[in-house]
Amino acid sequence: MAGTLVLDESDLDLLPPSMRQFALEYGLPALLCLVEAYAGTRVRVPVNPNTESDLFRVLGGEVYLALVKAHPGETYEVARCLRAARHLVYRQIQKDSLELSQRELALKYKYTERHIRNIEMLGEVPPDRNGSLF
Repeated sequence: MAGTLVLDESDLDLLPPSMRQFALEYGLPALLCLVEAYAGTRVRVPVNPNTESDLFRVLGGEVYLALVKAHPGETYEVARCLRAARHLVYRQIQKDSLELSQRELALKYKYTERHIRNIEMLGEVPPDRNGSLF
């Protein structure tokens, strides 16, 4: 299951190699969900699908099942790359906004329509509200 990647692969240079590969295989929205939930930890992909697992809840059914099918039993080192992942998702939203409605973007990226409007109105990636804490 390839993610619908609009950005060039060179855009993904902001990400560590393992996270870059995950984004190419499963898409930036799935990567962002993974990093938000597990940054800085290891995640083991189960051998058999389990709809009760946290990973299922975080990634959603379609991505989770594709991951289990392609990489059963593997362990991912989830890098701390939240800012880079969010930056890339926002850039992809801006590119997708040329072809999709705000409603379609909100459903695709699991954001509110208001958040999509804010991303579009800025014309650039919104700054990190927390600043550089670390």
